[in-house]
Amino acid sequence: MKLNLEHKGFTLVEMLVVVAIASIILIAIYTYFSNTFMTAQENIKISRIEGEAKKLNDSIYQWLSMSDQTTVTYTYTAGGAKTVVMDVYQTNNPAPSAVPDIRIKITYNPANKEIIVEKNYLGSGHTPSPSPPPVYSYLKGSVERFDVVFIPADKIEIEYDVVIKRRAHGAAKRTYKVSYMLRTF
Repeated sequence: MKLNLEHKGFTLVEMLVVVAIASIILIAIYTYFSNTFMTAQENIKISRIEGEAKKLNDSIYQWLSMSDQTTVTYTYTAGGAKTVVMDVYQTNNPAPSAVPDIRIKITYNPANKEIIVEKNYLGSGHTPSPSPPPVYSYLKGSVERFDVVFIPADKIEIEYDVVIKRRAHGAAKRTYKVSYMLRTF
């Protein structure tokens, strides 16, 4: 009986070359999918910020159009906070008996770079309800500038800059603006 001692197999060098090539391919695949995932996450964040700014713009315009135009006021504090206040009608009561239902307070908080909206439900006689008003925060950490301009007695412009931070291209700044012609009867 004859023994066959010639076994075919891979040498250690061949195995190391295969492992090295496989490692390079796996690292390339991982890098591709990792970058794709991070880009998708960044796009979701940008879309969320832009959607939030658009929603805030639409809400401000709607509140201005539904407001008692004589109640629209603007204040600026030494700390940099800026506030727009207006009383808004929500019900469809006839004009002679209509009273505003909600006091909307829009405040720019420069410390957190955000816009805060408070909705205080008014009782009879334009007095706020005793319960704490709902507070909504918009664009936290993204608002760089917030300005309100009253143009001689008939127009209000609310404008703010939103900074969107991106990995590859640095930051992008977008300006949002609400222009509204105040009704003067």
